Amino acid sequence: MLWSYLRRQSLRIRNMVMNKNQVSNAKQFEKLAEIEKYIQSGQLAVAINTISTLNRVSKGKIPRELLYRLSNLARRAGAPLLASRILAPLFRTDGVDMFPTASERAAYGACLSTLGANQEAERVFSQSEDKKHPDLILQQSFNFIRLWDYKNAIPLLRSYIEQPQISEYQRLIAKVNLLAAYLAEEKFTSFSLEFKSCQKLAQEQKAHLLLANCLEMRAQKHLSQKKWESIESDLKLAKQLTKDLDSVYTYYIKKWELFAWQDQNQALSS
Repeated sequence: MLWSYLRRQSLRIRNMVMNKNQVSNAKQFEKLAEIEKYIQSGQLAVAINTISTLNRVSKGKIPRELLYRLSNLARRAGAPLLASRILAPLFRTDGVDMFPTASERAAYGACLSTLGANQEAERVFSQSEDKKHPDLILQQSFNFIRLWDYKNAIPLLRSYIEQPQISEYQRLIAKVNLLAAYLAEEKFTSFSLEFKSCQKLAQEQKAHLLLANCLEMRAQKHLSQKKWESIESDLKLAKQLTKDLDSVYTYYIKKWELFAWQDQNQALSS
């Protein structure tokens, strides 16, 4: 009788703990979704502050399966050092293998790449057993982009875009980077075709910052072709899209406005 009673109590306590953990995990998932919205809307400072607070308050209690997601959010918000610290315990230097997953390797390698440790990032990527994991493909392409190697980045970006399991927002991010690669390689025909696709998807996703990025890149293409009115039109629309966003991106728009003004004056005076 006593054994039966103790077993019932043990099961009850275990269920209570499991339910409590499920509630806690659900709340953390909600918090990650909230941070994602901040990033997509361009509220990067708010996103970073929320991530820092969550990481500090929940240190050691965030489920492992959420760590790489939180790290990715921190990096995308512009805090790669914070992002790397979130995942650092899984990449120990004392010889203990924590068996990082492909998603964890992709996230940590992305942090290293963003911080300028490109060779170390490639080492982290190459040690993954799942070479075809979408996250790994994308971050490898970004690592090539940071090395100005757009030629090798383009096929990886195309491969990622074709992955059926990614979200439309993830597809959009890859497309915008593919657009940048086409611009850098001066593949203007491919650029124009990809721009239309990016513009449509960005409008559907209400991704104002990414749409502004596309317009700013098209203005760069127009600059190389001396199309002054088109430059002005694209940069004006990009400014309208970002005027209420807390982002340093607005300075990039001002930079290209200045370059266009200087280039046009030089063309007129020659």
